[in-house]
Amino acid sequence: MEPGQEAYHLDSLHYATAEQMEAICPTGIDFDRYATLANGSVGYDEADAHWADAAWWDEQARAMWDEVDDIPDDGFYWTSVED
Repeated sequence: MEPGQEAYHLDSLHYATAEQMEAICPTGIDFDRYATLANGSVGYDEADAHWADAAWWDEQARAMWDEVDDIPDDGFYWTSVED
């Protein structure tokens, strides 16, 4: 990826395009699970208890994105690729 290109930040060093994320997480529940778990917004026991509940995952993901005021140092979010 080129610097300045928009992509998902996966952790401190890696990025994925929207197309790559769609290949990895083809449905909304898959994307919501990945995002909330990657950012530590949901504990694993709680995630296990609601694993197949798409509405619950949607709610958790919306709450997580609404709470983010700044770009974190690590985690999963949409941003511009850095050098």
